[in-house]
Amino acid sequence: MHQIFEWSPLVETAGSSAFRVLSSRFGDGYQQSVGDGINNKIQSWNLTFKGSAEKIADIKFFLDQHKGYLPFRWSPKNSCGQLLLWDCKEYQESNISHNGRETGVWSLTCTFNQRFEP
Repeated sequence: MHQIFEWSPLVETAGSSAFRVLSSRFGDGYQQSVGDGINNKIQSWNLTFKGSAEKIADIKFFLDQHKGYLPFRWSPKNSCGQLLLWDCKEYQESNISHNGRETGVWSLTCTFNQRFEP
């Protein structure tokens, strides 16, 4: 069973969708296209989390456990609470309180990419 990502990102999330399409163009200019598989629409979400060093460390620990390729469940705001599969291949963190210590306010940004299973 896949773990559930339970932290809430900032309200200003940005999602995008892409379609995998196979196309073949012929010499007379005609092009034939078809969807690549039954799950050819893929979403990705750029997310930002802000909070204490402990909160950001917990999120990093979760993402590190999944190593960029192990899927986890998360529900974007537009999915009506449906838990979909995602992975996260990279993240960036910064101390936005500028105090140079682990205390203060931290930020973590990452991109969740939709996954599918048979």
